[in-house]
Amino acid sequence: MSWRKKNHPKFPKPTRWLWTLGLIGWLGYLFSCTPSTGSSSSEGSGNDSLPQTGWTITLTPSQNTVPHSIASADFPVLNTLSVTIQVKHTAGFSPSNGQLVYLTCTNGSFGFKTADGKADYSQPITSHSAVLNQGQAIVTFTAGFSGPTIAHITAQYRDAVQTTTIDITENPYTSS
Repeated sequence: MSWRKKNHPKFPKPTRWLWTLGLIGWLGYLFSCTPSTGSSSSEGSGNDSLPQTGWTITLTPSQNTVPHSIASADFPVLNTLSVTIQVKHTAGFSPSNGQLVYLTCTNGSFGFKTADGKADYSQPITSHSAVLNQGQAIVTFTAGFSGPTIAHITAQYRDAVQTTTIDITENPYTSS
């Protein structure tokens, strides 16, 4: 009998697999519960080291007027614009990278849900969160399918709330 067989009996295969999977699971749990060093713990919106009050938000749309979109199965016309979100504290500093700013909109969307791999224009996404990088984020807003009307885009970060408006005009391709 060799040294290995004498001192280290061979486990049956199912037991060996279960033991290996258990070890992998335990190591995964251990590393997921251990905070990583060298990274910021300020990701998400739950960083309590930043002040809860004293924040300001500036919303800057790339344009203030846009024609309404046209939903068509053959050739949809989606009129979009960019909105830049800037968050600053009154003391002059920006939030940590990875913080979230929460957005809502009316008479438009931040995109559409999909069905069968295609955009479903009857299901607009009107709530969205954007990740801040150096206190700034850029989102794309799609005008709604009716006009003329006014769209409202609202952003919130901690105690700061700001709303901007976009005039949605009649689309020239639908006028008679």
